[in-house]
Amino acid sequence: MSIYFEASVNTSTDHFIELVPVFFLIFLVLKYPLFSQIFADITKVNRIVLARIFLGMMVLYSIGSIFNYVNIIKLEKTINKKEYSQVSGCITGYKLERPKVGTVVESFKVNDVPFEFNNYDRGMYFNSTLHADKFLRNNRCVSINYVQTGAQNKIIKIIKISS
Repeated sequence: MSIYFEASVNTSTDHFIELVPVFFLIFLVLKYPLFSQIFADITKVNRIVLARIFLGMMVLYSIGSIFNYVNIIKLEKTINKKEYSQVSGCITGYKLERPKVGTVVESFKVNDVPFEFNNYDRGMYFNSTLHADKFLRNNRCVSINYVQTGAQNKIIKIIKISS
């Protein structure tokens, strides 16, 4: 047996380094009106309105980053406490669909447990961009650790089982 995929969970505060430029830009907009006036002149929008829109977008981005970090912490706790589900068996009903240009949706079952993922959902869980090979196919035997989020089973680990 060997690990094919394992979710990378990093709960270090390095996650918030991406917010440094956001707060720097907020500082520039608030401290130096000339900075926001340049963009106001280019867009022909009132500087105050433009600054409020910009600040609102930056606050929403910051809140999104915080919620993402909270989700990472929850997943780490789930993994550490082993509060996930596991299924072992062979893949059946594998489908690869391309509903529109640039979109890939893959689905399969292992012992009647359904899995579906695509190439546009990024994050901690397994998705179509994480494998370019043809490993996932019917009759391939695997062990999958997963968590249920809403109506979907999100894969956190795939182990190859020799058959």
